[in-house]
Amino acid sequence: MLAVALLAVIAAVLIVTLGGAGNGHGHDRRARIARRSAGAGKVQGSDAQLAASYLGLSPEALRRRLRRGETLNEVAESIPGRSPRELMRTVLAHRTAELRKQGLTPAQVRDQQQHLREELTRQLRRTRRIGAALGPASRYLGIEQAQLRAQLRSGRTIAQVAAAHGHSRAELLAGILRVHAQRLEAQRRAGTITAAEARRALALLRKRAERLIDISFGGP
Repeated sequence: MLAVALLAVIAAVLIVTLGGAGNGHGHDRRARIARRSAGAGKVQGSDAQLAASYLGLSPEALRRRLRRGETLNEVAESIPGRSPRELMRTVLAHRTAELRKQGLTPAQVRDQQQHLREELTRQLRRTRRIGAALGPASRYLGIEQAQLRAQLRSGRTIAQVAAAHGHSRAELLAGILRVHAQRLEAQRRAGTITAAEARRALALLRKRAERLIDISFGGP
């Protein structure tokens, strides 16, 4: 598996822009650029555009899927002819080209490539941990998301909250998946995804929801 930063989709954050032309302190300047670039695994707007373009989606369509709880890995795997590995290569090649434009030495570029690869791998797998279940669960249970969040912060799982409202784990899972299925069907009818993509996405979301409803998110 792999790696890449993405959208608000992809829902991460813009990084500091890489620098401009050199001067008499070229070596020190390149070192400063390298330090600034160390966080370059975080998503830039161009990364989001690249990812969406590679996946054959509009940025907004990708954003919607990420907000719904899918990871970039899962989105890539659900689209025929696309893969997380190639998505990673596409974004990494673009970011590497940007680093070279800044006048870094080959050694510095290689060092930053490794940092980027590690960060992109984490971000390809990243999702809002609760994103795939919170909205659909609150909708199924008939309570506000803020109310559900408050109960989760106390250390309870979504399944435990559902039980307190008289719903079994199986009923909760079915309710969450119905909400996802309705959204996917709306996208299929709008022509933004195919029926096969909708089925694959729902299967991935089922696996994720099965994990999330039993996780204690805890903490304030």
